Amino acid sequence: MILSPFQRTRVTSNAVGLLLPYCLDVPSAEGLGLRRVVWQASVLNSKSVKVANRMRLRFRSSMGQSHST
Repeated sequence: MILSPFQRTRVTSNAVGLLLPYCLDVPSAEGLGLRRVVWQASVLNSKSVKVANRMRLRFRSSMGQSHST
């Protein structure tokens, strides 16, 4: 969640840009050594989809609704 004063700025892109290398770098390079990072967002959330596209994340599949209301 991004606070409203930071929406429509590059805060989200910058945060993702800093977190991805940290998550994927090997532990000897001060990273976590993860092999994969998953971004989950509703396809109806156009702002999240735009950030994912800007960060060149790959779309794998859409998940069905996980719970009923």
